[in-house]
Amino acid sequence: MSRPASSEVLLANAEVVDKFSSYEEYLSSFITQADLTYLPDAATARRVVELGYMHGGGEVLRREEFEASKAALAAHREALANPQPKRLLSAGRDLSRHPLLQALAERELPVRRGMLATIVFLRDRNTRGQEVSGYIDLGQRLAGDEAGMVAAFGLEARLLPQPTDLSCLNWTSNRLDSCSSANFEASPCRVVLSVQVVADPETGLSFKNRRDRKVIIVDPAAPSPGDYTTRIEVQTEEYEQAVIFDHVIGRRT
Repeated sequence: MSRPASSEVLLANAEVVDKFSSYEEYLSSFITQADLTYLPDAATARRVVELGYMHGGGEVLRREEFEASKAALAAHREALANPQPKRLLSAGRDLSRHPLLQALAERELPVRRGMLATIVFLRDRNTRGQEVSGYIDLGQRLAGDEAGMVAAFGLEARLLPQPTDLSCLNWTSNRLDSCSSANFEASPCRVVLSVQVVADPETGLSFKNRRDRKVIIVDPAAPSPGDYTTRIEVQTEEYEQAVIFDHVIGRRT
């Protein structure tokens, strides 16, 4: 009894099996009009080919190999068309007593799928007792700092702005860091990515989404945070201030 072929072997036959809708059609491709002159019918000719004859010296796939390769190719295409989301870093966590982390966990999947762009503003004190504040691109943290986010969701470390985030201001040292992320651009920046920061004298700091060109206004005094954007003040005792800006990404206009 032969061993089952690996998925790599099955997919290696994909170019061949993809040309034919059935195994019978595949076998018929080896048959010429000359072959049919000395065989009673096409079915007999296909059987002769299947047994290993009349194929010009080439290798003929067995029926089970053909069908397995067909199935592997279909499964491969299905996986490409509908990729499974990566396991969520917040999965299985009980965050019911931690409002900010619970809110971020609820946003992890839509952020990963590119349906939502979320910016988190945090203000609190670091381990040195220094007051820090800044804007965090949630998508960038999830993708670029998995260990840190796992620790945050696991309550092993606190989520705080870092010099590598969109912005991080240390009020004690008066140091301001500003960096680009995979989804937003902080000003100044060398590369324009998904969103750029706009400094407007009237509205103050705002973020422009490059995918749909909508502006996210983070000034709390502004009448609106912008089109398709909501501003949510998170009620929590774990931070001096926590604000979430959710922008539903639309089509570029």
